[in-house]
Amino acid sequence: MGLEHNCFYNGKRLGNSDNIKLNVTTVIMDSEENLYLRSCHYSGQKDTWNEVIKDQLIQHLKDIGVENGLVRSETRYFEVSPGQHYKKQEYENKLLELIEKVNRER
Repeated sequence: MGLEHNCFYNGKRLGNSDNIKLNVTTVIMDSEENLYLRSCHYSGQKDTWNEVIKDQLIQHLKDIGVENGLVRSETRYFEVSPGQHYKKQEYENKLLELIEKVNRER
């Protein structure tokens, strides 16, 4: 079973606190080129944003039926990069583009 996965995100600090608002989208494509999207909104401590994104990907893989061993293998070296951060408008445009692509494939 071949999988490709990626994510992109947008976030901002809430006031002068250490809290952030984070929008995360994970994208998974299986060997038959089916796309699976998950978008979530988080609020919480800025120190955990990296873990939140990785946890979302792990849960997304599990929820579409990927076995635990493969989930661990696929996410073992997963790292979030600054290149996956989009400004708000870019984030929204990318998400709408993917939603449109999924809807066309139905």
